[in-house]
Amino acid sequence: MAFPRRLASMLLVSWILLLYWTASSAESHDLHQSPRIRRQMPFRTRDVVAASSQVVKDSLTVIKEALASAQASRAIDVIKSISKVANLAPGIGGLVASFINVALAFIPQENPLTELRRGFDEVNQKLDSLSIQISNLATDVEWFNYASVYSQDEVRILNAWNKFTEFRQSSELAQSKEAKLQLAEMFTSHYESTGAEASVSNLYHYLTVSSTALSGNLNNLLIKKFKCGVPDISRYNLYFSSLLWKGMVVSQVYWNLMGSYSSGKEDQHIQMFKKVHEVQSSAVDLCQKNYEEYMKKDVVEITKRLIPDKDAIAKQVKEALDKKYDWYSWVVLVYDSNNNSSYKLFDVTPIEVGNIMVVVAYTLGGDEEHVDDAKSVKDTANECFKNQQC
Repeated sequence: MAFPRRLASMLLVSWILLLYWTASSAESHDLHQSPRIRRQMPFRTRDVVAASSQVVKDSLTVIKEALASAQASRAIDVIKSISKVANLAPGIGGLVASFINVALAFIPQENPLTELRRGFDEVNQKLDSLSIQISNLATDVEWFNYASVYSQDEVRILNAWNKFTEFRQSSELAQSKEAKLQLAEMFTSHYESTGAEASVSNLYHYLTVSSTALSGNLNNLLIKKFKCGVPDISRYNLYFSSLLWKGMVVSQVYWNLMGSYSSGKEDQHIQMFKKVHEVQSSAVDLCQKNYEEYMKKDVVEITKRLIPDKDAIAKQVKEALDKKYDWYSWVVLVYDSNNNSSYKLFDVTPIEVGNIMVVVAYTLGGDEEHVDDAKSVKDTANECFKNQQC
């Protein structure tokens, strides 16, 4: 009987030692992890924090202004928004560095993040509105299959952004420097586990990959899905740009906290955004140059659905063209095709559908007067990327 008791005692001691070793290892690991951020955090004076707060406030104002026209219906206004969001890329580094100065600073009886809360909240609301605008996309087979791959990276980026928001909000409530550092450690650990860094690269790939690649290009998919509808394509691109911007901000926050941040990372992100903007602009240019091909298909589709009601055809064709090709103002005439000899038409596009003739023409108006403005917007975006400031 003594032997089993002795064996039980030895096992109990072994378990106690194992638990002690495990707890000690975990504690040692925590102590090792926290200083990896703490060692790299310089002392921040009130002047430094005040200056950084101003940089963050100014940056948030610029971001809100860039997103202000996100609800626009005209193609030119949505295109402007895309260019404005692209112009935000050169400013990410300054925003991130200044934010970290503010977030990790501890000034007794004062928290500089409180003053910035409203600005961050307003930016988040505008970014969320972009997601709501595209939430009603029909799940046709091709889009659904591809989006099921793309959406995984979207979720990772959004999760990392939400964790960044949580870090920002919790830092506002932290009562000590140690508490702020612990929150920073929690953020970096979460970021490492999400795979968001790779997802930023993946999203960039989806937006810029050539059409001959095995994986599809999101812009090519949008062109096919919306039959070159510039307002819809531009609205989705605005969302994708905002998603890419979120991913880049969170990435630079992580590397800055880890002390591994360099200007090379910011330069890389700027060049990535520049390429994305070029591809998005090319998609819009392609659709504007080839609009007549898609316009005819739209007219045929509407007419077939409404034959023989000529009044309804004329009304719905005009409404559809005015909305989709809004850089022109459209005129529509519908009559029986066997009456062609009764009409003398010049500078129009006749489209015959069965025994119905639909004649469309455009007048200058809509956004035609803003063609030079659109070119100016693109040139400004390119200049911002070139100088890395805007």
